[in-house]
Amino acid sequence: MKKPSVDIDAQERQMLELLSRGESSREIARHMGYREGTMRVYLHELYRKLGVANKTNAVIWYLDRTRESGTLAARVASDPGPGTEESFGDFTRRTSLAAALGVMGTFIGGHGRLWEVGQRLKAAAPDPAAETRRRESRRIWEALLAGDFALAKTMADSGRAEIVLGDSPSDGVALAAMLVMGGYTSRAEKFLQHVARRRKAGHGATARELAFLNLLLEAFEKHTDEALAGVHHLAHETGPANALRHLALVSLHYAWAARGEEDRARASALAVWHEAESIRGQLEAMGESPLGRKATNPAPAKGGREFVRAAIERLKPVRTA
Repeated sequence: MKKPSVDIDAQERQMLELLSRGESSREIARHMGYREGTMRVYLHELYRKLGVANKTNAVIWYLDRTRESGTLAARVASDPGPGTEESFGDFTRRTSLAAALGVMGTFIGGHGRLWEVGQRLKAAAPDPAAETRRRESRRIWEALLAGDFALAKTMADSGRAEIVLGDSPSDGVALAAMLVMGGYTSRAEKFLQHVARRRKAGHGATARELAFLNLLLEAFEKHTDEALAGVHHLAHETGPANALRHLALVSLHYAWAARGEEDRARASALAVWHEAESIRGQLEAMGESPLGRKATNPAPAKGGREFVRAAIERLKPVRTA
């Protein structure tokens, strides 16, 4: 199938080339002479133009086109690829939290597997509206883990973010955090004002969620250690898993990455993994099989044994005279 044609200019091509080298948004900003926040905005606008979700897919898009132009060999030669004994944190920095977590990402964030099991155990009657909210919530969290902050900008611009905040405040807070981390500062500040007004009227986000958003904005825009320490505290509070703690955990990863502190970014990614693993363990202790029960690989439905015998015969070495 022929790929849709997308025209990119010289600046966008340079951004893609730097992304394909594994450069961070901070490094790309330095190369191109922009502020880091501005660079993140340009990058997410580029992702939207290409129709991709994150930097990994943008690089794949670029490599596909370089292959078509006959320069793939040169690109592969300059790409270091995965290192020896690549750790979870290394893989996360090379791809994304979503890619590294895989299906384990369903244990992180609002309306995750733990919430689903709780709803089932309550034996509540099916509620189409609640199911719609759950699906949208998971879409938001999948985008967050993938680093696709542009989704929040799109939802904020369309007015959908305000509706989400009213229907599911914790998901509205997640969208506000994505606006901050995506570098959409003016839009984030405007949305935070809306969150604060609803909070003052006794609706929507909790006081701690609003405090978290203000700390996150300060951590990303002013790069203060005090604000980041507050986010760290929320991420590592003891007690039952909740959406705010998970949001703080994920935000720490992006905050360290934005500062260029790669070791801490890797460590914070591993902390997200341990949280997901902890929830999986809790569910298994409850007798649940959150990732599916054991199963054998199914054989062909009809004539299975005959097909297997025939296949074995074909796999035998051919005898030569």
